[in-house]
Amino acid sequence: MDANSILQQALSDFCSQVLLDTSFVAKAFKQIHQMKREFGEGYALINVGEFHPDKDSFIYPNKDGLETLWLDESTTHKYLNKEIATNVLNVVDLESCPDHQEVFIFMGSIDNGDAVKVGRYSIAVMSFNVADPYRIKPSSITSKQIEKRLRRMANSGVRLLILDTSNPDFMGKNLALWLREIKRLGKNASQHFSVMIDATDEFPAELPPDLQSDCWTIRFGN
Repeated sequence: MDANSILQQALSDFCSQVLLDTSFVAKAFKQIHQMKREFGEGYALINVGEFHPDKDSFIYPNKDGLETLWLDESTTHKYLNKEIATNVLNVVDLESCPDHQEVFIFMGSIDNGDAVKVGRYSIAVMSFNVADPYRIKPSSITSKQIEKRLRRMANSGVRLLILDTSNPDFMGKNLALWLREIKRLGKNASQHFSVMIDATDEFPAELPPDLQSDCWTIRFGN
């Protein structure tokens, strides 16, 4: 692979690991909340430094580890040179970022070597919408509300339910409420559903012991 491909793959792998680190995400959002109060809307830029293929790792520019900067368009041009600022801003999409999430831009570089006279350093940037762990909380949905929804779904011909645990209605203990109502309706009202639980490490499926035996766990990816 060429240097650009190596960098893109390395940055993608690195980002996947960083965003699973709940302590990093929580620390970043604490800083973001403060910066938003002072400076308004923007995005989080994380410079992961230079990738060293021989060590298969990035060397952070900050000796204390990853640093999160809160930038808008004008400060991006102040912090970065014109070419890199343009590359970064091209992937910043604040308008399509969902509520209670923020745009995180990861930026990394790789040294193409002394033989490259122009553009010695290749730059890669990747954009992610990251959920705010301090703002997304389970909704206060009740068993009665769930029953009404399920009956409407059944009457509409819905047979497969996908319960996404990043959705406040299915988050935390709400997931067990849904599963118990689904089981009850299937037993008492003969309204049967197939259920898929879409959970991640960030938003795990909270299953009480009496429901765990009813579920199969399938993990995709690394």
